[in-house]
Amino acid sequence: MFEVSGTAVAHAETLNTAAHIAEAASRNRFLFAVALSLAAIGYTVIHLRNAFTRHQEQQLRSFSSLYAHMTRSRIAALKLFLSYQDEESVKHPEMLRPAAKAAQQLEGHAPGAASGDFRSDKEGLSLQARLTHKLGCSGRIGAGNADTPGS
Repeated sequence: MFEVSGTAVAHAETLNTAAHIAEAASRNRFLFAVALSLAAIGYTVIHLRNAFTRHQEQQLRSFSSLYAHMTRSRIAALKLFLSYQDEESVKHPEMLRPAAKAAQQLEGHAPGAASGDFRSDKEGLSLQARLTHKLGCSGRIGAGNADTPGS
Protein backbone atom coordinates (compact mmCIF):
# COMPACT_ATOMS: atom_id res chain seq x y z
CA MET A 1 0.00 0.00 0.00
CA PHE A 2 2.89 2.30 0.69
CA GLU A 3 4.06 1.91 -2.93
CA VAL A 4 0.62 2.64 -4.30
CA SER A 5 0.23 5.76 -2.26
CA GLY A 6 3.83 6.86 -3.17
CA THR A 7 2.95 6.47 -6.83
CA ALA A 8 -0.27 8.40 -6.30
CA VAL A 9 1.65 11.19 -4.54
CA ALA A 10 4.22 11.32 -7.34
CA HIS A 11 1.42 11.44 -9.90
CA ALA A 12 -0.32 14.23 -7.95
CA GLU A 13 2.94 16.20 -7.80
CA THR A 14 3.41 15.76 -11.54
CA LEU A 15 -0.13 16.97 -12.17
CA ASN A 16 0.40 19.91 -9.82
CA THR A 17 3.67 20.86 -11.52
CA ALA A 18 2.02 20.58 -14.95
CA ALA A 19 -0.81 22.86 -13.76
CA HIS A 20 1.71 25.46 -12.50
CA ILE A 21 3.60 25.32 -15.80
CA ALA A 22 0.36 25.73 -17.76
CA GLU A 23 -0.68 28.63 -15.50
CA ALA A 24 2.71 30.35 -15.97
CA ALA A 25 2.53 29.80 -19.73
CA SER A 26 -0.97 31.26 -19.82
CA ARG A 27 0.18 34.28 -17.77
CA ASN A 28 3.18 34.77 -20.07
CA ARG A 29 0.93 34.65 -23.16
CA PHE A 30 -1.39 37.23 -21.55
CA LEU A 31 1.53 39.54 -20.69
CA PHE A 32 2.91 39.16 -24.22
CA ALA A 33 -0.50 40.07 -25.68
CA VAL A 34 -0.74 43.12 -23.38
CA ALA A 35 2.80 44.25 -24.31
CA LEU A 36 2.07 43.74 -28.00
CA SER A 37 -1.18 45.70 -27.68
CA LEU A 38 0.58 48.55 -25.87
CA ALA A 39 3.28 48.65 -28.55
CA ALA A 40 0.61 48.76 -31.30
CA ILE A 41 -1.29 51.53 -29.48
CA GLY A 42 1.94 53.49 -28.98
CA TYR A 43 2.82 53.17 -32.66
CA THR A 44 -0.69 54.22 -33.66
CA VAL A 45 -0.59 57.27 -31.38
CA ILE A 46 2.81 58.35 -32.72
CA HIS A 47 1.74 57.77 -36.32
CA LEU A 48 -1.54 59.68 -35.91
CA ARG A 49 0.22 62.55 -34.14
CA ASN A 50 2.74 62.84 -36.97
CA ALA A 51 -0.02 62.61 -39.58
CA PHE A 52 -2.00 65.31 -37.77
CA THR A 53 1.08 67.55 -37.59
CA ARG A 54 1.77 67.04 -41.30
CA HIS A 55 -1.87 67.83 -42.06
CA GLN A 56 -1.73 71.02 -39.98
CA GLU A 57 1.50 72.13 -41.66
CA GLN A 58 -0.02 71.44 -45.09
CA GLN A 59 -3.08 73.49 -44.17
CA LEU A 60 -0.84 76.31 -42.95
CA ARG A 61 1.17 76.20 -46.19
CA SER A 62 -2.03 76.17 -48.24
CA PHE A 63 -3.50 79.06 -46.29
CA SER A 64 -0.26 81.02 -46.58
CA SER A 65 -0.15 80.41 -50.31
CA LEU A 66 -3.82 81.38 -50.68
CA TYR A 67 -3.31 84.50 -48.55
CA ALA A 68 -0.30 85.56 -50.62
CA HIS A 69 -2.20 84.88 -53.84
CA MET A 70 -5.29 86.76 -52.69
CA THR A 71 -3.18 89.68 -51.53
CA ARG A 72 -1.35 89.83 -54.86
CA SER A 73 -4.64 89.47 -56.74
CA ARG A 74 -6.34 92.27 -54.84
CA ILE A 75 -3.38 94.59 -55.21
CA ALA A 76 -3.17 93.81 -58.93
CA ALA A 77 -6.92 94.41 -59.30
CA LEU A 78 -6.64 97.69 -57.41
CA LYS A 79 -3.75 98.84 -59.58
CA LEU A 80 -5.62 97.80 -62.73
CA PHE A 81 -8.74 99.64 -61.58
CA LEU A 82 -6.73 102.75 -60.75
CA SER A 83 -4.90 102.64 -64.09
CA TYR A 84 -8.24 102.94 -65.94
CA GLN A 85 -9.37 105.93 -63.90
CA ASP A 86 -8.72 109.40 -65.24
CA GLU A 87 -9.07 112.63 -63.33
CA GLU A 88 -11.93 113.90 -65.51
CA SER A 89 -14.29 110.97 -64.88
CA VAL A 90 -13.52 110.44 -61.19
CA LYS A 91 -15.83 111.96 -58.61
CA HIS A 92 -12.92 112.94 -56.34
CA PRO A 93 -9.82 113.37 -58.50
CA GLU A 94 -7.68 114.44 -55.53
CA MET A 95 -7.99 110.87 -54.17
CA LEU A 96 -6.65 109.19 -57.32
CA ARG A 97 -2.95 109.95 -56.78
CA PRO A 98 -2.91 108.93 -53.05
CA ALA A 99 -4.79 105.74 -53.93
CA ALA A 100 -2.21 104.85 -56.59
CA LYS A 101 0.57 105.61 -54.11
CA ALA A 102 -1.09 103.40 -51.47
CA ALA A 103 -1.45 100.55 -54.00
CA GLN A 104 2.26 100.88 -54.82
CA GLN A 105 3.14 100.70 -51.11
CA LEU A 106 0.87 97.69 -50.62
CA GLU A 107 2.60 95.95 -53.50
CA GLY A 108 5.94 96.39 -51.76
CA HIS A 109 4.64 95.02 -48.45
CA ALA A 110 2.68 92.06 -49.80
CA PRO A 111 4.49 88.69 -49.63
CA GLY A 112 5.60 87.79 -53.12
CA ALA A 113 3.83 90.69 -54.80
CA ALA A 114 6.97 92.27 -56.22
CA SER A 115 8.94 89.15 -57.05
CA GLY A 116 6.38 86.70 -58.40
CA ASP A 117 5.55 83.37 -56.81
CA PHE A 118 5.96 83.26 -53.05
CA ARG A 119 7.13 79.64 -52.88
CA SER A 120 9.09 79.23 -56.11
CA ASP A 121 12.67 79.61 -54.89
CA LYS A 122 12.25 78.84 -51.18
CA GLU A 123 10.45 75.46 -51.31
CA GLY A 124 12.88 73.77 -48.95
CA LEU A 125 12.57 76.40 -46.21
CA SER A 126 9.94 76.48 -43.50
CA LEU A 127 7.01 78.86 -43.76
CA GLN A 128 8.47 81.14 -41.10
CA ALA A 129 11.84 81.27 -42.88
CA ARG A 130 10.12 82.09 -46.18
CA LEU A 131 8.06 84.83 -44.56
CA THR A 132 11.12 86.24 -42.82
CA HIS A 133 13.07 86.12 -46.07
CA LYS A 134 10.30 87.84 -48.04
CA LEU A 135 9.78 90.53 -45.45
CA GLY A 136 13.52 91.06 -45.12
CA CYS A 137 14.02 91.35 -48.88
CA SER A 138 11.14 93.77 -49.45
CA GLY A 139 13.35 96.68 -48.41
CA ARG A 140 10.74 98.14 -46.05
CA ILE A 141 10.02 95.72 -43.23
CA GLY A 142 13.07 94.28 -41.51
CA ALA A 143 15.57 96.39 -43.47
CA GLY A 144 18.69 96.98 -41.46
CA ASN A 145 18.16 93.92 -39.26
CA ALA A 146 21.26 91.77 -39.45
CA ASP A 147 19.27 88.60 -38.63
CA THR A 148 17.01 88.70 -41.67
CA PRO A 149 18.30 87.36 -44.98
CA GLY A 150 18.69 89.83 -47.78
CA SER A 151 19.60 92.86 -45.66
